Amino acid sequence: MEGLSHHFSQHTTPKALKMILRPAALLALFAFALPSAAQVAKPAATAFSSAAAPSAPGGWLGGTDDCATPMPIAGQGTFAFDLSTATTGSAGQSESLCLAFGTSGIENDVWYCWTADADGCAELSTCGLTGVDTKVAAYPGCGCPASGSALACNDDTCGLQSTIGFPVTTGTTYTLQVGTFPGAAAGTGSFAIQIPACPTPAPIQLVGHYRLDETSGTSCVDSSGNGFDGTFLGGVTLGQPGAAAGTNLAVDFDHTQAGHASIPTNPVFDGMQSDLSVAAWIHPESFGSSPGGLMRIFGNSCCGGSWSFGVSNSGLRFTTIGVQDYDIGFSVPLNAPSHVAVVFDLAFDAHFFVDGALVGTVGGGAPANLAGPSWNIGTWDTAIEFFDGLLDDIQVYSGSLDAGDVAYLFANPGATVSGTVGTAYCFGDGAGTVCPCGNPGGAGEGCANSTGVGATALADGSTSVGTDDLTFDGHGLLPLQPALLFSGNSAVNGGDGVIFGDGLRCAGTQVKRLGVRVPDAAGDANWGPGLAPMGQWVAGDTRRFQVWYRDPSGSPCGSNFNLSHGVEVTFSP
Repeated sequence: MEGLSHHFSQHTTPKALKMILRPAALLALFAFALPSAAQVAKPAATAFSSAAAPSAPGGWLGGTDDCATPMPIAGQGTFAFDLSTATTGSAGQSESLCLAFGTSGIENDVWYCWTADADGCAELSTCGLTGVDTKVAAYPGCGCPASGSALACNDDTCGLQSTIGFPVTTGTTYTLQVGTFPGAAAGTGSFAIQIPACPTPAPIQLVGHYRLDETSGTSCVDSSGNGFDGTFLGGVTLGQPGAAAGTNLAVDFDHTQAGHASIPTNPVFDGMQSDLSVAAWIHPESFGSSPGGLMRIFGNSCCGGSWSFGVSNSGLRFTTIGVQDYDIGFSVPLNAPSHVAVVFDLAFDAHFFVDGALVGTVGGGAPANLAGPSWNIGTWDTAIEFFDGLLDDIQVYSGSLDAGDVAYLFANPGATVSGTVGTAYCFGDGAGTVCPCGNPGGAGEGCANSTGVGATALADGSTSVGTDDLTFDGHGLLPLQPALLFSGNSAVNGGDGVIFGDGLRCAGTQVKRLGVRVPDAAGDANWGPGLAPMGQWVAGDTRRFQVWYRDPSGSPCGSNFNLSHGVEVTFSP
């Protein structure tokens, strides 16, 4: 799909492209999607059988044409729609989440006011229930939606049909919009709604870190500690100036000589089909020679592969290969460094960032496919979309970074938001000691604070006492409120911690204070290097670390302070 789109893009309308290039994933469930494959022709309309929905109050059957009086439906099951005589109003026509194939519109639309009968993540799907080229969206409340309020939107998931997923609570109403892709024929069919439990986000974990600091040889080193090293191939020039002092050096990739780095397939990268993040410093010197100026930064090989992230002369692109191109328009400058990132979340939406700021979100309806035989830096495939310019400090995460995490990476070049040193323990997720007033944090966090999330303390650098380059990054702290990093010799209560304030005390015995910081507006703070003289550890010592922080307004338990989880580090010479 992706490669073909370049050949058709200058001579084919968006609608014609859609007919030729639509993905054909067989996605039955939001959380348990099956792999998809490229589709090259629009299928003929097919007759489908479905149970007739009972007439709703007011005499509506199959939705109403006016969002001000949506058809009331409730619970889980299959519901009929009839777009045959529906018109297209102004509501729900310009949602950013609905942008697909160059348009946000949903034509021939009908409306429903749906009441959820369970807590979870609702899945609405037209797959296998119609021959109509559907496009669907969901909004909070009941009635005509406010602009920009879409909770989810999708055009294609399974051929020309649609699937969306969004969190719901029992008894709450949501407005559903069911229509066609602009220009497609109207018709009839059904959609099914289920409410499985919401998928659990993965803890944020740095799974690949390519600092690109090499000065000689052909090895492209993974600094995450996972050992996913690659090999430089083609036209690359090592040892170039990096984006910033913290990123050290960079590598210049020459697209005319197919410069790239190839990384062998591995179970960690291969298993990430959603809930993932990629960040990098880029310094493009041109927009290459591929149609549309598209150049890839990092991703899987094409033609049967998984996903890839890149930049073009019109913005940023994330591709789930054979499923969907996620495009956001943004002018990325030539001959200057920029920090770019993409977060592909559990809802299959892609969030794009430039220089630490969110520049747009594109909605999706399916995960990436299974991985192909290799992962690449600086290309999508060994024959197309090579990067031209400097690449530096590429970070690949399992889990979805939030806006504060990405802003932190931009503000602290070379830093990471996932600890690569030590062992985290004593989480506030209920696995050990329960948080004091029913305020658990998320996976990998301390107990929740007044913002609704828990704080983390992540260690990077090394365990070497001689080098003394151990650093700690605190996230999820309270902005502009004091935060203290401290160490202790023991893991309190066997590592489960004891209640202390609004959190858990995890580190104790011969406590050493390692400095007070004032977190920035995103709730981030950092300590080190140079901590050894204060902590007084030597090679062979094991220390436990934790962050204490103030939470003076609305703390869940009223103690006005809280703590991160703990980190255990054993030091080497």
